[in-house]
Amino acid sequence: MRRSHKDELIKVREENQRAAKSVKRDYYLQLNGLKERQENKVKKFQGKIQKQVITEKQAAKTTLSDLRKTHADQIERLRTNQEAQLQQLRNEHQIQLDKTVRKYKIERAKFGPATASEER
Repeated sequence: MRRSHKDELIKVREENQRAAKSVKRDYYLQLNGLKERQENKVKKFQGKIQKQVITEKQAAKTTLSDLRKTHADQIERLRTNQEAQLQQLRNEHQIQLDKTVRKYKIERAKFGPATASEER
């Protein structure tokens, strides 16, 4: 009887060891499953974040290029306006100069030629 009791204890111990291994294996399988799901979620979120970053970068580039284009257009318009104003001032100045020269010649003609070169 002593022997059978000892054999029974050995059997129980072996069953407990197998059960412990089984529980341990199940635990690691569940843990790996959780890790995989977590990794998948992380990858999914990383993908979403990367897409959002790319979208934001493209929007920023578009905005920046639009601003540069608008700025260049404004500079060109200002340059054109300034050139037109400058030309208008030159024309007005030339008209005033012509009027002044005409008046001067008329006044000089009243008094007669002052030098020999003017007589010619």
